[in-house]
Amino acid sequence: MGYEPPALIVLRLTGVIAWSWWWVLSPLWISGILLAAVLCALLVVILWGMRGTGGARRRVSRRRSGT
Repeated sequence: MGYEPPALIVLRLTGVIAWSWWWVLSPLWISGILLAAVLCALLVVILWGMRGTGGARRRVSRRRSGT
């Protein structure tokens, strides 16, 4: 990300560029969207791993208790 958002904001405020504020602030909101997507994917992987481990333990305990 670096220094792009402050530079773009200064250029927009001084009238050097006439971009929409959506585009001026896009490095911030695009980074936020990407971060949210990565965190959601990580959460899914963690929850999927916990679900898979718990199911394997239940199956093993059922087999052992039945014999």
